[in-house]
Amino acid sequence: MEMKTLEPAAPKPSPQGAFRRAREIFAVSAKLGLTSFGGPIAHLGYFHEEYVNKRKWLSEQKYAELVALCQLLPGPASS
Repeated sequence: MEMKTLEPAAPKPSPQGAFRRAREIFAVSAKLGLTSFGGPIAHLGYFHEEYVNKRKWLSEQKYAELVALCQLLPGPASS
């Protein structure tokens, strides 16, 4: 059995930094939600490009884990 090591906790951002970060995440997500066309499979490609390749908010591994989790849940992404 493989043991995973815990990553060190990131320093807690200031309230202003946390607000800016939340605003940035909201703006990017709203842009994707308002401008993305196609079904759930197309959206996964748009999200991957923005969150993994462009902004580097998620690693390939973390993105794959989130997509796999979404496939287990009922809704559009699982169809």
